Amino acid sequence: GILVTGKSAFARNFFLSKPNSLIRGVQIGVTTYSFRSMPGHPDKLLQYCIESNINAVELKGDEVEDYLGKPVNPVKMQPRVPGQPKQELSEEVKAQLKQYKEQVAAWRESVSMDGFTELRKKFNAAGVYIFAYKPNALAADNTDGEVTYAMRAAKALGATSVSVEL
Repeated sequence: GILVTGKSAFARNFFLSKPNSLIRGVQIGVTTYSFRSMPGHPDKLLQYCIESNINAVELKGDEVEDYLGKPVNPVKMQPRVPGQPKQELSEEVKAQLKQYKEQVAAWRESVSMDGFTELRKKFNAAGVYIFAYKPNALAADNTDGEVTYAMRAAKALGATSVSVEL
C-alpha cells in the first residue's frame, strides 16, 4: 500500500483537497500575469492556481474578457522590445485602434455580469478566491461606463478590489 502525508502536490491531488496558500497566517496569492507564458483561458488559470497550491488570485482582465466575448482587436501589434523605439503607427492603424477601443467600451458597458458570476462560482468551488480584478478599463482615457463596468465585474467575481498599473 501507499501512505501519503504532508502537503505535497501528489498528496493534495490524491485526496482531492483544495489549495491552501495561507502560510503561518499570511495569505500568499498570485496575479494571473505570473502565468503569462502559458495558455490564458480562465479554466487553465484556475488549474495553474490549483497545481501551485494557490488559493488567492488577482485575476487579469484580458483573459476573462476574451473568454466572455470581448471584441477581437483587428490590429496585431508587434511585441515591444525593451530599448527599442515605440512602433510608429500609420493613420489607418490609428483609426482601426480608435474604432476597436470604442467597440470594447460599448461591450464593457453592456456585457452581462452572469459570466463573471459563473467564473466566481467555478473558482470558489475549486477553493480559489479572487481577491482583485485587473481590467484595462481604469485609465484616464477609459469612459465612465468602463470604470463602472470594472467595479461591477469585480463585485460579480467576488473581488474586494480592482487594480491597475500606472
